[in-house]
Amino acid sequence: MIALFSQVSGEDLTHFKKAWVDEPGAPQLNLTMTDNVPRIEQLGSVKPLWLPVRYRSSTGETIEQLVYIHTQTARLIPPEHMDIIEIAVDPDFRVMRRLHPEEMDFTIRNILSADDYVFVIPELSDEWEKLAQSLNGHLAALEDISLISSSESIPDDRTLIFLGVLPEGLENLHVNGDLIVYDDHFDADSHAVVWAHELPNKQPGLIIYSANPKELIPLVRKVPHYGKYGYLVFHMGQNVDKGNHENGFTPLTWHTSPGN
Repeated sequence: MIALFSQVSGEDLTHFKKAWVDEPGAPQLNLTMTDNVPRIEQLGSVKPLWLPVRYRSSTGETIEQLVYIHTQTARLIPPEHMDIIEIAVDPDFRVMRRLHPEEMDFTIRNILSADDYVFVIPELSDEWEKLAQSLNGHLAALEDISLISSSESIPDDRTLIFLGVLPEGLENLHVNGDLIVYDDHFDADSHAVVWAHELPNKQPGLIIYSANPKELIPLVRKVPHYGKYGYLVFHMGQNVDKGNHENGFTPLTWHTSPGN
């Protein structure tokens, strides 16, 4: 196949095959700025890459270039006519690379991979315990699950699943009878929201909530099938919205300091 690509392109792709097929791994990229000189570093594996680099000027002009790198460190050369205030490397995540932890938003999969968690439920009743047990059976299937009511002290060193409860700081998911998911509003009595997030203790957290507890019953077997998403909205057990949280920070973006 590589030989065919070489023949069609008229270029020797032996080095490409060696780097991307024969050698394992993918690089992690860093954007550094030293003495006003931007550079890209490849950490770990060093691969030949075409990197999209987006430049933004103080006038709002934006230019995107494809930059070829094949060494551990490469210098970026911004357009000379631009007063650069921002550089973003691979801003749309199109390049095969290892992500920085800061670039990865929390998803339902974070809970699926947890080997221990605590259910926070509105009250310690048979109905809520049965619902938690059912959900546990579709997650890690812990032999003994931990249950606490929302009126008790919430542990700060555990992975938490809020079932029918909105934790402190995320009460704005339910306002004036609506579930508010970014810019969309859903009736809280006929919809349910599933929301993956990072807890203050840096552990993964998950919210499964509706103003009508009956809306949660069909979700316990469905949620694990949506592991790659950060949030879900259901209506009468049917998924009507899903997506991922936007992460506003990446180490591959550089901005000028305020006032410069």
